[in-house]
Amino acid sequence: MFCIEFSQILMVIERTLATCLFVCYERTTKTIGYMLTSVAIVMPLSTCAYMYYDDEFNYPQMSSLSTSPHSWAKINYLFLTLTVLNFLTLMHSIGLYRHNQRKVRVAENGDHLGLSSRYQLNENVVSSRLLWWMSTAQLGIFLTYGVSMYSLRLLLTGPRSAGWQAFTELCYVS
Repeated sequence: MFCIEFSQILMVIERTLATCLFVCYERTTKTIGYMLTSVAIVMPLSTCAYMYYDDEFNYPQMSSLSTSPHSWAKINYLFLTLTVLNFLTLMHSIGLYRHNQRKVRVAENGDHLGLSSRYQLNENVVSSRLLWWMSTAQLGIFLTYGVSMYSLRLLLTGPRSAGWQAFTELCYVS
C-alpha cells in the first residue's frame, strides 16, 4: 500500500520535472530515474520501520493486512497524512495538465521549438491527464479505505479475535 502511494507522488514529481525541464529532459532522464527509484525504495521501508519499530507482535496475525493494536495511532496519523498527500497530488496533477496545455497552445502559435521539445510537450499533456485521473481514483480509494478502517477501529474495540481479523480483512478486500 505504501509503495502505491509513494509511487503516485513520485510520478507527480517526475512529471513536474519533465514539465519544467522539457527542453533538456531527455538528456537528464537517467539521473532523475536513479534518484526517484532510490526514493521509491527508501520511503516505504522507512514508513514500515516507523510503523512497526516498537511492536511486540504478540497478537493473532492472520495475514500481512493486519496491523498491531499498538500501532493504531500511527496508522491513523499515516492515513491522514496520505489523504492530504493524495489531495495535494490531485491538485498538482490538475495544475500540471492545465499548464502543459497552455504550453502546447503557445508552442503551436509560433514558438520555434525543436521536434523533441514539441514531442515532450505533447507527452506531458497526455501523461498529466492520465496522472490526473489516477490521482482522482487513488484519492477515492484511499479515502474510502482510511475512513472504513478508522471506523472499524473505533467501533470494534476490545481484544482482537480471529473473527475481528477476518471481518477487517473482508472489509479491506471489498
